Amino acid sequence: MQPEYIIEIENLAVDGHKSFELTVGDFQLKKGDMVSIIGANGSGKSTFIESILDLRHRKAGNVSLLGKQWPCADNRFDVRRNLGVQLQSIAYPENYRVQELVDLHHALYPLTSEMVYSAFGIEELISLIYGNLSKGQKQRVDLFMAMAHFPTLLILDEPSSGLDKSYQAALVNVLRRRKADENLTTLMCSHADMEVELCNRILCMQNGQIQQDLSGDVLALNKTQFGTNKLTLKRTEQWLNNQSANEIKARNVVKHIIEDEEDEVLLFGDEDIFDEGVYCISSGLGSGMDMQKTSTSDVLRILIGLQQANPYSNSYK
Repeated sequence: MQPEYIIEIENLAVDGHKSFELTVGDFQLKKGDMVSIIGANGSGKSTFIESILDLRHRKAGNVSLLGKQWPCADNRFDVRRNLGVQLQSIAYPENYRVQELVDLHHALYPLTSEMVYSAFGIEELISLIYGNLSKGQKQRVDLFMAMAHFPTLLILDEPSSGLDKSYQAALVNVLRRRKADENLTTLMCSHADMEVELCNRILCMQNGQIQQDLSGDVLALNKTQFGTNKLTLKRTEQWLNNQSANEIKARNVVKHIIEDEEDEVLLFGDEDIFDEGVYCISSGLGSGMDMQKTSTSDVLRILIGLQQANPYSNSYK
């Protein structure tokens, strides 16, 4: 019988970065949860995952995986048999052929998923030396090694990094099919739209702390809150010389504004956002108008921007 919580954390403290200490109070993942961690670079996402796995020295706190205190010598084999991990840096022997890594996987685990093997195109890599593979090819092998043994707990750190679009889609398909199996619990760092949209929880991290713990439905809700459309303008000197963002917000059409480092202005709103773009151009505040639907990436960018002070990105509520 599986425990109610697949991951449990109590008062975790870890030195993660020069600018922050990772601190997580009480945190639990239930069986069947699929959770994405989002946040700016250096916010503590990878440190959090590595700390859960005891790859970072803990100053304080307790972690349980699959109902077992971790690390614990008595339970390490039981936990590892049911754990799948893909990190940004994996220390597989560079001189091994992919076939040898697949053989190692067969030796460690009683079952291997042919679906995962096929999805990541391992057959075409089988005779190649791991150290000679491209970043994307290594990522495919790493994902196979993490996912092919039907783990109960899957931990991924930027799993689509380096993958081309076809294998990004393959990854999402594997995750979607495994999500249908309530036996799988997943924790991953990801900002990829298709991956985040699979999740029922989203953790927003900043300075080594979980600032928000959101349900997956919040993406749909925030598309309503921030607007269903995004209008991109090239800002002009007149925009820079005036309180243009405040002026536009006062007109009560634009729901959210982002100014980025490329002199672009992103205006979020509903159908009438187009008229606001026309107003900006006619007033000399912007040029080159482009309108698109608000995406999951846009919502994530807004959520992250609302947490941090980025010198190149100003978000206005």
